[in-house]
Amino acid sequence: MKQWQVRLQKSRSYKWWVLAVIMVGTFMAVLDVTVVNVGLPTIMNVFHIGLSTAEWVVTAYMITMTIMLPTAGWLADRYGNTVYLGERDCSLQRRNQKLIEEAPARCLTPELRARMGEAAVRAARAVGYEGAGTVEFLLDADMEHFYFMEMNTRIQVEHGITELVTGVDLVRQQLRIASGLALDMGEVTLQGHALECRINAEDPAADFRPCPGKVGFLHFPGGPGVRVDSHLYTGYTLPPYYDSLAAKLMVHAPTRLEAIRKMRRCLEEFALDGFRTNAELSYQILYHPTFVRGGCTTAFLDQCLPQLLDFSRHLPDQEET
Repeated sequence: MKQWQVRLQKSRSYKWWVLAVIMVGTFMAVLDVTVVNVGLPTIMNVFHIGLSTAEWVVTAYMITMTIMLPTAGWLADRYGNTVYLGERDCSLQRRNQKLIEEAPARCLTPELRARMGEAAVRAARAVGYEGAGTVEFLLDADMEHFYFMEMNTRIQVEHGITELVTGVDLVRQQLRIASGLALDMGEVTLQGHALECRINAEDPAADFRPCPGKVGFLHFPGGPGVRVDSHLYTGYTLPPYYDSLAAKLMVHAPTRLEAIRKMRRCLEEFALDGFRTNAELSYQILYHPTFVRGGCTTAFLDQCLPQLLDFSRHLPDQEET
């Protein structure tokens, strides 16, 4: 590589880092997050810059705040409508991919929930956001400090559990907003508790190897407070070219423990013959004491996966004959 090419490459790389730092600083200011509490070393670790470590990132809770604004502008829209729809706890992940989500988040106090909601709405207004969106935060292990991570400018995979606890059809509202109409809802209140388990075509015992294939037999659970979003049907061939997500099982109940019991029953009823899924792993997680107590962090699966898989190793082999 010629000398001028090396200089140009370094110059472009430098410009991107400067832009990234400016964007982080802007969102910190918008969200009123104390930058002093984060510090440059922590910011560097969040963006994987440098070699130092920050333990709070490893043991953080991941909280997503769903927001909706009808049109663009500093005043939100010509109608002045801004609606905050509560939060979801998405801490339970593997390789930064969400596995089980719930709403509302058990780890938040009413005061912290209000602060996060205000921060999310301020961020959306600051950029003139329109439609449905999600702001993701990291909650420190002290359960008091939270930090901006990213804004997702789209409907989220786990939007269904927000619909279950709020009674708001997010897709319908998106279509109304896109048509230039105002939001047709009153004050939103959270009712009960909702859980979602993502059914992925992958084998947790084989380092989550993708397992596409043909559906030989399929049975989804049902009943009051149960929702299934999926494109699967008996005879369908799941291709290997896209995301491994095959279905979303969601439940809603008056309390969190009732929702957990209902999701356990749904996973017991769920049956799919043709390829392996992570359903059994999710079933075991629902019985883990840390999950039942609501103490799972983003490090949970890294720490507990061998223990969760140990039971499966003692089961009879269920490979197709």
